Amino acid sequence: MIWLKIMGKIFRILNAEATPKQIAGGVMLGMIIGLTPTFSLHNILVVFLILVIRVNLTAAILSMFAFDLIGYGVDPLSDWIGGAILTSTTLRPLWIEAYNAAIIPFTRFNNTIVMGSLAISLILLCPIFLLTKYGVERYRSDLAAKFQQWRIVKAVKMSRFYKYYQTYRSIVG
Repeated sequence: MIWLKIMGKIFRILNAEATPKQIAGGVMLGMIIGLTPTFSLHNILVVFLILVIRVNLTAAILSMFAFDLIGYGVDPLSDWIGGAILTSTTLRPLWIEAYNAAIIPFTRFNNTIVMGSLAISLILLCPIFLLTKYGVERYRSDLAAKFQQWRIVKAVKMSRFYKYYQTYRSIVG
């Protein structure tokens, strides 16, 4: 049943009034939180951005959970990348200064998985944004009308439950 709820939320996002950029922005910011370890200072900044700028909150939450599952599989790669970044001799003075700064140590940047997963998520920012934006635009222009013609969709829309749901949504908003 939970998969049906998730699919319903995805279709609700795709058919919402939000622009493709807002949906893609939510997915992109949710990806950062999902790929990186949860209790990091930079994730507080990302949550603040989600709440301040106009992105789709539901897309951010769903992508956070999706990328959280992916993040566990990417942890060995994150550890390797983070180790390479943190042990780089050219960046050593930067890491010493950052560790001696007031608030930077609370970001847990000296953890190889945090550093590596943050680097991976920063590398994936543009591709995820562009692919999501393209996917939403493609769905809305080509697939949304075809989806509405499916028999199952027509049957659900004809049901009493759907009519009650529509009435409820118009009252609640």
